[in-house]
Amino acid sequence: MTDWRTGGLEEVRQDAVSVLQDMLSWRLSTARWDSIAGSVEALATYLDLGDLAAARDIVIQLELAGPVRITRIGALPSQPPPPPVRDRVNQLIHRLSGGDSRATAANLNEGEEGAQAGEAS
Repeated sequence: MTDWRTGGLEEVRQDAVSVLQDMLSWRLSTARWDSIAGSVEALATYLDLGDLAAARDIVIQLELAGPVRITRIGALPSQPPPPPVRDRVNQLIHRLSGGDSRATAANLNEGEEGAQAGEAS
């Protein structure tokens, strides 16, 4: 069984855990949280499928979705993550931090091997 520390897996894992932990302290509008909820679910799906490239892309999207420093006059009030988003984020943090990492690492390793085989062709 392959370890997270091989072939870019560790970098994606660390980046994902970092952005997911940061997300728990974000304050955003309801509309932005709705959009982020979809990205969090997509990340979980790509982890299940072992698609390292897609998981990396979603992590980048999440990093860019964070709060901005300037609040516009008349902007919608911001709020912490809604409970369903917070719960899903906590599940993913646990999974990526070792709770269910072997299954995730195996899935991502299979996806990475397939991508490398495609590059070699």
